[in-house]
Amino acid sequence: MNKIMITVSNVSKTYKNKNTKKLVVDNISFDIKQGEIVGYIGKNGAGKSTTIKMLCGILYPDKGCISIDGISPQKNRLKSNLNIGVIFGQRTQLWWDLPLKDSFRILKAIYKVSDIEFNERLEYFDEIFQIKSLLSATVRTLSLGERMKADIVASLIHNPKVLFMDEPTIGLDVYSKVKMREAIQKINQKYNTTIMITTHDFRDVEELCERVIILDKGKIIYDNNIHKFTKKYSDEKKVIISIENQIQMMHLINSLQNKINDIDINFDDKNSFIIITYKKEKKKLMRILNLINENGDLPDFTVVDKPLENMIEDLYRMEHK
Repeated sequence: MNKIMITVSNVSKTYKNKNTKKLVVDNISFDIKQGEIVGYIGKNGAGKSTTIKMLCGILYPDKGCISIDGISPQKNRLKSNLNIGVIFGQRTQLWWDLPLKDSFRILKAIYKVSDIEFNERLEYFDEIFQIKSLLSATVRTLSLGERMKADIVASLIHNPKVLFMDEPTIGLDVYSKVKMREAIQKINQKYNTTIMITTHDFRDVEELCERVIILDKGKIIYDNNIHKFTKKYSDEKKVIISIENQIQMMHLINSLQNKINDIDINFDDKNSFIIITYKKEKKKLMRILNLINENGDLPDFTVVDKPLENMIEDLYRMEHK
């Protein structure tokens, strides 16, 4: 069984100014095992970034304790930092006016990485990112996608046990996001790196994380397997049907409206698809599929859950009742 890599125990943090106090992290506790990829999500102001800064040793909790592989980032920040890598999607840790290879070499020296390890890791990251073609480029000339790749490599030069990723796919195009997620999975599998991701792109969470921790106003309101979450909070499904024959489409819509109650039907005759939304019931799905089959050759269809972001919004509403 993998050991515990991150421990957060009864941690709170309050921001203070001259006239006010704001409790931004409210008595939270969780453990993360080695090799886990965990989504740490919540609305703006929920306490995500503050938690990450405390895990990195940048901020001190007002109460409670934190450890990374048994080391307190507050009491021994330098030693703890040898175990962690950090990626902030909107900020870079690279030297803006230097060639990328020089940034990597500076980090190699800071973390005392041997030549053999450094070259082995660059070879591996080149397989994933094709990074060698960028080494001579000045960092400021890199595109956003290229810089994000370079930042991931920079954060992993010293092979940290824990990687914190704050909005790792922000601003990337769809193709670059897919490649970035694939890269994160490969790194986790090869190095057994513990990864904690904060993001507003719920596709990151759905495709990368087996576990999700959800914050609301500084409190943890959910911490469990993401599949258990979707099973518990997905109260509806959608059947998306592709039908090119317009007469068949209209006939099916009429049949569905007349024979099945409590469904919502939307259709797009230009793009030839129907979207049927229904409360999550196995019997209702079978009735819908049987009715589709009765109306001619079974067309292409897909059954999808309610989007994760909608489920999380439902959870917030329940918490605030």
